[in-house]
Amino acid sequence: MGTLMDDSTQAKEREFDPEAKGDVAMSVDVDVVLVKKEEVQVIKELPGRAVSMNVSQIRPQVDGVITEVLFEEGTYVEKGEQLYQIDPEIYEADLSKAYASYNFLKKKKYRFGRLLQVEAISRQEFEEVDAAYVVAKETLEKAKINLDYSRVYAPISGYIGISNFTKGALVKASQEEALSVINQLDSIFVDVRYPASDFEIVKKHLKCKVVVEMDSGVVIDGGMIDSFERQIDASSDSFLVRVRMVNEGLKLAPGMYVGAKFYLESKEDLTVPVKATYRDVDGSLFVWYANEENIVSKKTIKASRIFENKWIIDSGMAENDVVIYEGVQKVYEGALINPNVAQGVK
Repeated sequence: MGTLMDDSTQAKEREFDPEAKGDVAMSVDVDVVLVKKEEVQVIKELPGRAVSMNVSQIRPQVDGVITEVLFEEGTYVEKGEQLYQIDPEIYEADLSKAYASYNFLKKKKYRFGRLLQVEAISRQEFEEVDAAYVVAKETLEKAKINLDYSRVYAPISGYIGISNFTKGALVKASQEEALSVINQLDSIFVDVRYPASDFEIVKKHLKCKVVVEMDSGVVIDGGMIDSFERQIDASSDSFLVRVRMVNEGLKLAPGMYVGAKFYLESKEDLTVPVKATYRDVDGSLFVWYANEENIVSKKTIKASRIFENKWIIDSGMAENDVVIYEGVQKVYEGALINPNVAQGVK
């Protein structure tokens, strides 16, 4: 006679007696499992899109012809590394001219200041020279900046893309097209749109673990919620949740679509192994259930989520219900079984 008894719950578990109904010789040997409550991790799965944590579009600050492209496309560049050289000749000439004007007016201002002290010139004459000196000083500073802008540097560290302009190309400070783009990729964001109905859930689980899975099947863990929008997009009835991922090995690239799993909480739920369930002709989920007299019947259940190869039961079963795990090919409605506890069920 098969029996389902747990040492810790012997008083609550019932024995299965094939002799309770019919002839023992007519009973069918099967493996069974009990429907049990267990701690189940609640996981929210949503599609997401990888975006750079920092993006820099490299644009010229002065007009001129590119004389050098100083980087290899697709490689890592350091912040402050020179990327382009714009022809500096005109800016060097402007700087030289500005220095000459500045030095001349600086000396003139000093001379006029001495003359003003002995009242050899009027206050107005001195102020006119002083105003010209201020303009010359500003012109000199601007000339220095423009010459420096002829050397285009990386504003951030990251991976630089292709160059949209080659040596000999004319570029302008007002142009819309970037020279190139740098993406910081050692860490990366994954943007996920959550349904508005989950707004309070996200607020309660800001420290939850997040795992992303790529189309190739590669799984990356260690993610965490970085921020989320505190307003709902009326057109999609959703809000944006931004996940920060360490992008080790540069597996994620900006623009890539991935699946994101949010491990929200754990709670007790009734479970039954997926292997012990079947689909009826109408698509409904059912199990082969044995009552207290070891008589078999089909029992429809409702379950919407799977956790570790087990259905989480929404309705249709109670704790300690008996379900046939192995040997269903030998049973039918009203069959008498001789149950044995299945070992090592996962």
